[in-house]
Amino acid sequence: MVGADGPEVVVDEARLTHEMESYSLWLDERTEEAYRIAGEARAKGLDFADVVEITRAADLASRTEKLLEEYLLPGP
Repeated sequence: MVGADGPEVVVDEARLTHEMESYSLWLDERTEEAYRIAGEARAKGLDFADVVEITRAADLASRTEKLLEEYLLPGP
């Protein structure tokens, strides 16, 4: 809608919030499923490692920190 002062944007914040939460839940469920499948494959000896080595993280910064943990922490 365009008004005299410029375009007017109407946002349904409740709907967008609901869609974002639904999408986040969907991603979490698919991620859980992928880790479960990887764990089952490892349990059958289909890989060299016994556990899925990529740990989950809430965000990119946490993920990076987990990947670099052995390099960031002081050694023995």
